Amino acid sequence: MARHRLLRFSQRLGWSVVLTASAVCGAAGASQGTSAVEGPAPVARLRPMDARAAAALQEGLACSATFAGLVRDVEQSDLFIFVETAKIDAPGLLAFMGATPPNRLVRISLNTRELDLYMIGWLGHELRHALEVASAPDVQDERSLAGLYQRIGHGGVSHGVCTTAAQQAGYTVLTEVRTCTGSAR
Repeated sequence: MARHRLLRFSQRLGWSVVLTASAVCGAAGASQGTSAVEGPAPVARLRPMDARAAAALQEGLACSATFAGLVRDVEQSDLFIFVETAKIDAPGLLAFMGATPPNRLVRISLNTRELDLYMIGWLGHELRHALEVASAPDVQDERSLAGLYQRIGHGGVSHGVCTTAAQQAGYTVLTEVRTCTGSAR
């Protein structure tokens, strides 16, 4: 019954969620352990939607302790986060997609025009925003998301409202990735 409701709900949200609904439902029953043959279990709550988003996630996990901590905290939350790259006006955006108790769905969009290192930094920034949403169970739609950022946010650098914690997370992740890769970009 719950799977049927999730499928109907995802059809209202659009094709990208329809494609991932079965993966989300399947992940709920999957083992979270590791195997010497298979390696670590895949990230259950973070869902890259394209190759570039997957590469940013992998590089962030490999090169940044801060990024890995954000991902660990996301895994303990009630959020499923779909990460995509897109031609958007901002370097990164977080959008609320919906709620299907006991989980909530959000989408992080990363600007395809960003260099890969900056994209990883912005993903860290947006993951911090996702954790802000995770800590506010009253956020159940776009309206309550806007209300959250009216309460906790301040004017952003170039787009909308931001938080100091997200700005710091993005900067720290970028610095750690730069150090790891030896890049000064």
